[in-house]
Amino acid sequence: MTPPNPAPQPFLLGFFALLQITRWWTIAHLGKFWTTRIIAVPLAFRITTGPYRFLRHPIYMVLIFEVMALSLAFRQWGAGCFFTGLTAGWVWLRMRAESRALQMML
Repeated sequence: MTPPNPAPQPFLLGFFALLQITRWWTIAHLGKFWTTRIIAVPLAFRITTGPYRFLRHPIYMVLIFEVMALSLAFRQWGAGCFFTGLTAGWVWLRMRAESRALQMML
């Protein structure tokens, strides 16, 4: 049985820290185009440098892994599964909306 307040898993906390670096790397490559809102800017170009070379929406993958890593670091398996799934569902909807907005501007 797991103790009531287990010590955090150092590996997963390190992974979470690495995800923060990846988040800032992603934001840095978006530059002045980074926002939390979905905005279609006419005649804008698609970012294809940094993490955008590998994924279309890397910041959302970071978000999903952050939720998973942090909950698992504290051995919260049930909450981790629930909130990772909830976050993945929200991210899927958000990525669809962003992809539609990107199609409008291209």
